[in-house]
Amino acid sequence: MKFETTTAAAEKIKTELLVLPLFSEEKSLPAEAKKIDAATSGAIRKITSGKDFAAETGETFVIVEPKGLAAKRLLLVGLGKRDKFDSDALRSASSAAARLAKKQGLREMTFVGLKIKGVSPELLGKALAEGAVVGTYAYDKHKTDRKKSAALGAIRVITPHAKAVKTGGAEGLITGRCVNMARELVTDPANIATPAYLATVAKKIASTYRMKCRVLGKAEMQKLGMGALLSVAKGSATPPKFIVLEHNPKGAKETVVIIGKGLTFDAGGISLKPSKGLAEMKGDMAGGAAALAIMEGVGALKLKRRVIGLIPASENMPGGNATRPGDVVKSMAGKTVEVLNTDAEGRLLLAEALTYAERYKPDAVFDFATLTGSCAATLAHLATGIFGSNERLIEIVKDAQTDTGERVWQLPLWDEHREAMKSEIADLRNISDNFGAGASTAAGFLSFFAEKYPWVHMDIAGSSGVPKLHRGFAKGPVGAPVRLMLNLLKNKPLK
Repeated sequence: MKFETTTAAAEKIKTELLVLPLFSEEKSLPAEAKKIDAATSGAIRKITSGKDFAAETGETFVIVEPKGLAAKRLLLVGLGKRDKFDSDALRSASSAAARLAKKQGLREMTFVGLKIKGVSPELLGKALAEGAVVGTYAYDKHKTDRKKSAALGAIRVITPHAKAVKTGGAEGLITGRCVNMARELVTDPANIATPAYLATVAKKIASTYRMKCRVLGKAEMQKLGMGALLSVAKGSATPPKFIVLEHNPKGAKETVVIIGKGLTFDAGGISLKPSKGLAEMKGDMAGGAAALAIMEGVGALKLKRRVIGLIPASENMPGGNATRPGDVVKSMAGKTVEVLNTDAEGRLLLAEALTYAERYKPDAVFDFATLTGSCAATLAHLATGIFGSNERLIEIVKDAQTDTGERVWQLPLWDEHREAMKSEIADLRNISDNFGAGASTAAGFLSFFAEKYPWVHMDIAGSSGVPKLHRGFAKGPVGAPVRLMLNLLKNKPLK
């Protein structure tokens, strides 16, 4: 998709779709809309004062062959109430416009770039580009009868700030593409998106952006003592992989490690999950998909910070060789773990990656995982739960959510949560004994393996997908927390 700007008058632009974003409950039209209203003999004011268009966020109203305009169609799209506006409303508006354009087979659309308080020209461009890219995403590669339709090839913005809007638009196209990459990996069936497949994706990223890539197999993991990870993989005929991607730009002064849980299918192991919803467990690698997509973005954006991506990848299946509830395994850190529930496997994968991260002497470590139903129950799909050992780093994450459309909410990680994870027969156990606070005790378990650096854990069990159209995203995976992390890695100093 191309991103362009123009300074031409909106009423004179020849375009397949002229998009005019509007706020709801406004007594007067913005300056940019008044000229369009005058050219259409008051059509805009008539529509907004009626009951057909309330300008709620993402709401649309189409006028075909509008009189007085050179555009073939005029699309009014809502931004919601001005006092509740944020940049995500722009993304949602652009997403709605792009979906409509795609449905109608249009190849390009032109946005009227409103001057909005608190929205810089660069942010305007970025939000509109991201929205258009995620709004046109569809997963149909396994449909044999899929219809070939014209792709939306260009988004244009009418603005006097061409340079800044273009800069933001270029970044938004990359971010949107990375988000869609994560969405596709999560949607891919587990017989395709295996640990080996994730490794292939990592190698492609490394080749494209001249990164280092190393993929550890079972023998290498055994040599390193990754008994916790290997215990998860024991029941599956599909070999596990431990994927390492290194972005090492010259002159980098900070090192960040990102870790994504790559559980490509989770049957629960011997602690077998119920059949209802089991097909969705192909998405238990959403953290790993996000980590790969973030590394893609790191390369595409040519970030100057050293970034290491770690993806422990495995299946969790029942089988004659599977780990039994009550077994004790030894991790790379030397800590022993009593596995009381084999369905609490994600923390075992992350424990090994958190230990492996120590070799990089990182300034910060972030992990992402669809880890607990507890977090999903608490925050639903509306926010990512965050926990950590360093309050300053947590505040950086909170700051990085601004203008990205991705919410985070800090949940407690107290000494009691850590104590609840200590075992009577081993160093730790992988679930607490009816303690409750499942998201916090899971973070408490991880904290024992993240004691040598500043660390933030992100539980995306709820925020990794949406149950219906929400904030510009169609039902399904949304690529959390790709937008937030790319913003953090690009713009937020750690020291």
